[in-house]
Amino acid sequence: MITYRNANINDLEMMCLLFNEVVNLDGFYKPFSVDEYKNKMLTDPNFSLDNVYLALSGKMLVSFMIVVVRPSNSDTAYINALVTKKEYRNQGIASNLLDQVEKDFLARGFKTLVATNFLPSCYAWYIPNTDKHDHPCAPGISINSSLYFFYLHHRFDAISYQDAFHLNLSSYKYSDKINEIIERKEDLNRIADCDFTKAVQREEQGQAFTEVANQALTTTEMGSQLNYMIKISTTD
Repeated sequence: MITYRNANINDLEMMCLLFNEVVNLDGFYKPFSVDEYKNKMLTDPNFSLDNVYLALSGKMLVSFMIVVVRPSNSDTAYINALVTKKEYRNQGIASNLLDQVEKDFLARGFKTLVATNFLPSCYAWYIPNTDKHDHPCAPGISINSSLYFFYLHHRFDAISYQDAFHLNLSSYKYSDKINEIIERKEDLNRIADCDFTKAVQREEQGQAFTEVANQALTTTEMGSQLNYMIKISTTD
């Protein structure tokens, strides 16, 4: 028998373990340590355990959904995660979670429910067709994944798409044109450094002149020294 309830802080560990189990199976998102997962959730100001919905078979967590509310957008709620154990899929469990979320948030006055996995927590993910090259923030929901089709089946519309590009830089070399630009920039930097050094020297000389001039204004005995310093400053 499947039971449903909201989460409490003691549920975060089994949420992390189920998340890791599913992402290792699907191969898209990067797993967390339990401490990393807890820290990511509990330090996010938009995360609330009251908006986490669980489905359990006995004491075993089989599915959960995280919904995020952002103070800057009072009429929109965001589904941040929907995770279901493989052997419990296609049994209506995730659909029941979604139905409960829709009822609760409609009752609270929300008008829109958006499914997007990069708010607020930015789940790290593995770029496809690489040797698990990871990126710190997933762009959204992977197209043609089971999760993608789940949302389409439940009347969600795809409102935006993002492309992710990857270039292996281990053997990358600058073109001749780029190398020429770099050389010109280095030459300009050297010129700028030289001009800056001269400017500093002129400023230091000006400060020395000002100090001597100020002293000369207070005593006539410094007149010859002032003339001497002026000659030095103007001839250097």
